[in-house]
Amino acid sequence: DIFSFNEVHKIKKIDQEDVNKVLVLEENSLINKISQIIKEPNKTPHGPMEKADLLTGKIFLNDENDLRETAFIFKAKATSTINAKEVTHQIVKAVQTNAEIIILAFSGNIIDEARENFIYLCKQANKLYCLLDRNDLTRILLAYQLMGS
Repeated sequence: DIFSFNEVHKIKKIDQEDVNKVLVLEENSLINKISQIIKEPNKTPHGPMEKADLLTGKIFLNDENDLRETAFIFKAKATSTINAKEVTHQIVKAVQTNAEIIILAFSGNIIDEARENFIYLCKQANKLYCLLDRNDLTRILLAYQLMGS
């Protein structure tokens, strides 16, 4: 569990209508919503050739005293299927930051090879890691009342 997202425990059930709203979110919209939750105003600079964004900031991991550098990799509407080719360069970029935690947030379907590469590269770099799928993202946005905003 990530303390910065502790309100998620209040959401016991999600419906497909809410999941569908997450499926159509653009990456920038998802980044903005997560930034609001973690109170991180700055997006990580990236080049115009990048397909998806990387957000670095700080989250509370275990409690309000456990602040950790974190890198989020976002794959949203534009990427319905996440394969290793599409995400490995971002994972490499994320593990090269000073982040202790790498979070891959995605609304599409992730291919096993991409998931395995993410876990392997994080472990190799001695990083904590987390995967947030469409259901996790739906719960987070509902918990912080950001589904419709």
